[in-house]
Amino acid sequence: MRETAAVEAHYRDEIPVRQGDPFAVRRTEAIREFFRAGGFPTATLEDWRFSDLDGLGRTAYRRYSDVPTLVPAQTDELPGWVGDFGCRVLLSEGHPLNADEFQNRNGLEVGSLPAIPAVDEPHDWGFVAPGEEPGGTEADLDAPLRHPLEILNAGLFECGFRVRVGRSQDAGPILLYSLRHDVGHPAMLHPRSVIELAAGSRLTVVEAHDGVSETAGWTNPSTLCRVGENAELFYVRVELESGNIAHTGRVTFQLARNARVRSTVLSLTDGKSRTDTAAILTEEGAEVDLEGLFLGVDAAKADQHTLAIHAARHTTSRQLFKNVLSDEATAVFDGKVVVAPGAIGTDASQANRNLLLSQKAAVHTRPRLEINADDVKCAHGAAIGRLDEDALFYLRSRGLGRMDSHEILVRGFAGEVVEKVPVAAVRGLAKDGLTRVRESRSFAA
Repeated sequence: MRETAAVEAHYRDEIPVRQGDPFAVRRTEAIREFFRAGGFPTATLEDWRFSDLDGLGRTAYRRYSDVPTLVPAQTDELPGWVGDFGCRVLLSEGHPLNADEFQNRNGLEVGSLPAIPAVDEPHDWGFVAPGEEPGGTEADLDAPLRHPLEILNAGLFECGFRVRVGRSQDAGPILLYSLRHDVGHPAMLHPRSVIELAAGSRLTVVEAHDGVSETAGWTNPSTLCRVGENAELFYVRVELESGNIAHTGRVTFQLARNARVRSTVLSLTDGKSRTDTAAILTEEGAEVDLEGLFLGVDAAKADQHTLAIHAARHTTSRQLFKNVLSDEATAVFDGKVVVAPGAIGTDASQANRNLLLSQKAAVHTRPRLEINADDVKCAHGAAIGRLDEDALFYLRSRGLGRMDSHEILVRGFAGEVVEKVPVAAVRGLAKDGLTRVRESRSFAA
């Protein structure tokens, strides 16, 4: 208890106070609201039962900006695939590396996001305090924005960006890339992004989190996407962090009439991560595809939590999340579909498929439906298995070796997600992850 109280004081009283920060009061209030609502989630909560993040709430992390000797990376130190993007936002330890490149083009506008809105500003970047009333319909549409770590991000984030696309514009791909390094003590990042698509517009976004740390690290990003009427968003999230880094990320989509979102989460980490993806279909004709792939080796662990809220008539959601697990890797899938009262014509499907390549790999899966309306079509399911012995026999009988036969089947299993990613550089990262699976200790053992 004494240790926990000391950590709470560290966040509540020490971190928010900064001389000259015009939003210090709002920051402090957000952090105090976080602790009033229960503080760091623990395994005693059903929603966090399998989210073992190595004592996240017992570590007094410091912000990178509190390290006076920190030298951010240079653009020529970034991995080569980053250079494939003509439009990009680059961060090192939360510091922008290419702010001078931000400019309007193809209807795309990139700008800094205020850390905390002024008193008379609306919370237009998406923070809802736990005590506020849910908005919209009888469905709790603000639930994703009251996520406890979302509230903490609202109090602690220092570097944020707003990406806007003008009406009826096709803006092309943009990369949001965040890199972190080991600084010798527990360090945390709380990046935040707001992506807004005007009516009839189109955008592809790749959000990537990269870096390595042997010292305890924590990355807690939040992304809010507002997709206007008849707009289309392709969103890809790539988790590349390795070492002793806990990753707790969230992305929330708000869809207007006839809006379309296709989201893919690629977990290529060898550490521990939890990603919460929420889609709120607020108007008729909205459609969302949520997909994900985790390629787990060694003792890596990835949690995928999804929420699709159908708050209007004739909306569609499809979910497909796959895991390939080798060695002692562990995966968690917890998906939920909520059909609000009156949301007739809802079409929702949810699937979680898992391929285990070793005896010690493990998966916990819980697909769920909450249906409060008639005249809907909803389905969900999960499957856990190993490589098909008949398929392996067929490939071996055609002269292929054991390793090559296993690799063909694994790549075919993952390809259903990978090949739909609209950016070649990201597909290359996924293929590198499949190579690591092949090189794992348990592959074809």
